[in-house]
Amino acid sequence: MSTTLPSASQAAPSMFLPDVENNPQPSPYFDLIAAAKSSGSEY
Repeated sequence: MSTTLPSASQAAPSMFLPDVENNPQPSPYFDLIAAAKSSGSEY
């Protein structure tokens, strides 16, 4: 059986509600998540 994996350049589909993703709230993890997203690596 052969499995095809998506290439690294493809963005993963959103797993959360758009209203939640587009309205971030302050939290201990917000800065860490924002830094991971901006680095371009998978987080």
